[in-house]
Amino acid sequence: MQAVGAILNGMAMVIPLVGAGSPVGQALAKAMADIGKHVQPGANTPQGDNEFVKQMAMRQQRMGSQQGAIASQAPPPQPMPPGAPG
Repeated sequence: MQAVGAILNGMAMVIPLVGAGSPVGQALAKAMADIGKHVQPGANTPQGDNEFVKQMAMRQQRMGSQQGAIASQAPPPQPMPPGAPG
């Protein structure tokens, strides 16, 4: 539930950036209301939010490193034969 609370906090920070009256802002507010029904008050703390953000950043970094390693192992693209549609 800590992660859900952190995500709700993140959504709340995005609403002013996209505009509360915009379609995206309205969708975020609706989603927050729907999800918030399942999160007990106090389910997350600022420290827990920070930890969640750190974990997500580390996971993103690992995934980026793995994707880079996979891309470096891929064979180079082959040139198109003459006359091939391009």
